[in-house]
Amino acid sequence: MVYFYQERKGIVLFTIPNWAQFPICRPTPYDIALKGGQFRRMKRHQPTGDFLYYPYPEPKKPYCFRWFHGEDAYKAGDIGPGRDWCLLFDYCQLGECCPDCNLCKTIDSIQRLKNQYLKFYSEDTESRRAYPWRAEFKAYCGSFWMFESRDRPSSEYISEVHTEGEGYWTVQGAKIENNLETLLGHIRHSPDGCLEGHSATPEASQEDNVGHRWKVYSPDSTISDSRGPIAAELVNLEKKALVRIYKDGSARMVSANDVTGATGRSEVVVGVDGHCWLWNLVDDASIEFFSGGVATVTSPVEINLNAPVIKQNGVQIHPGIFDGWVSR
Repeated sequence: MVYFYQERKGIVLFTIPNWAQFPICRPTPYDIALKGGQFRRMKRHQPTGDFLYYPYPEPKKPYCFRWFHGEDAYKAGDIGPGRDWCLLFDYCQLGECCPDCNLCKTIDSIQRLKNQYLKFYSEDTESRRAYPWRAEFKAYCGSFWMFESRDRPSSEYISEVHTEGEGYWTVQGAKIENNLETLLGHIRHSPDGCLEGHSATPEASQEDNVGHRWKVYSPDSTISDSRGPIAAELVNLEKKALVRIYKDGSARMVSANDVTGATGRSEVVVGVDGHCWLWNLVDDASIEFFSGGVATVTSPVEINLNAPVIKQNGVQIHPGIFDGWVSR
């Protein structure tokens, strides 16, 4: 309804939408909600052809573009919590079940399950399931790419996905099973610059025991083992077999078949100064080459050399003096 002041200036008092223009609900007048869907043919009364029965059906499987102004900021009439953005692709689950969108109050109203969207959280986000300034693209199957731009502001914020704070990002694989999202493998970049890929995403208590993982450590990382600071590694977490490259340039490989890591089977170490060895961890037999050119072969049982000709310092000792070489 419009009131014309002095028959010259129109003042909008209120609107009375018809069926074709029925608006979706918004928490505040300043929220942006652009919702659309495919055309649905209206029902017409036959044989007159009149539109007697709600001629404009509600949209199904809608897309939506949302900007949340923030109810508290609107009531205060000043800058405050809000300003979150979301672009929903085919299709919004909440908009499908509730066409008037009266339940869409904040960005947290748009659930993860079966929704495909882009979300951008503001500095003063209304969300308590994400940290401020987070950005996320999520696919229908549950897989997502998320960037974190701030640490946890307070205990009120409980992230619905794994995060490590400012500088963290992840590419997470997932699929829907029994109407639930099941997490699969992932790639994660930690705030300290470390980068890892993991073939599974188990609970935190099992993350070192399930699946297989590669990890590249940042130049500033101090993570180390008995040999020194680690540069990169590839680990079979379920058997504890591993390959490690160290920051000094050396490398180590361990085979194992025990999930506790207590029973290694064999080990190969290659040093930067020529020092290297092959070690049978089960029987404590080894071949070791030292940087000065010395080589040592050790066995608790027996050492056999099998060749047609064997020389020692250029002097043939087999065939000749010995028929074999038995350890002390």
